[in-house]
Amino acid sequence: MRSDRPTYASAVSLVVGAVVISACGTASERDATHSSSRSGTAVAFAATDGVRLTGRVFGEGSVGVVLAHMGRGGDTQSDFYPLAHELAERGYLALTYNRRGVCGPCARTCSEGPDDYAGSWRDVVGASELVRSRGATTLVVIGASVGAMASIHAAVTHRIRPAALVEIGGVNHASGYDFSRADLRELEGAKLFVSAAGDGYGGADAAREWHGWANAPKQLE
Repeated sequence: MRSDRPTYASAVSLVVGAVVISACGTASERDATHSSSRSGTAVAFAATDGVRLTGRVFGEGSVGVVLAHMGRGGDTQSDFYPLAHELAERGYLALTYNRRGVCGPCARTCSEGPDDYAGSWRDVVGASELVRSRGATTLVVIGASVGAMASIHAAVTHRIRPAALVEIGGVNHASGYDFSRADLRELEGAKLFVSAAGDGYGGADAAREWHGWANAPKQLE
């Protein structure tokens, strides 16, 4: 019998197209997309070391999706709003958040602490605890760039145990993160490694390497 209930597998399959669409629009097009009807509910929560973070919750459901944004200047949780809205429409609970030390366009959306890449895995753990507290029994984590590296660190050290993990454009041996074959063997659940084939920062090399090291189930795109 076919079930209409959402699964974390369908959330993973949605990621690539939605992230590409959100990254390619102009600023005005993104602003239009991020209207109040699509931007979720504001929340505040703590990372595991007590740093206060700001975020937004979209939708509800037993599958919670944590979205960890990139690390360039100007990158914020709003980069993931289109995907979070789409996930909510499909029956998931999605959480975006500003990494420590990062501010959105309004002062009230600033997360506290220094902009510390190496410590931002603690933000991922705090975000995962928040979606659990809101009723999610299954966890999916999607991270881009340093958000991917922080998510992998949180998972391989078993601070989180996601049913599925998606890394987009992460880089190995950078920004305080250094992963070995033994580390990647610690990843549990389904795994999707994503990069542009010619990524100039090393994302493609990392995706291929991590995919080769990780245990099944896994996929490389």
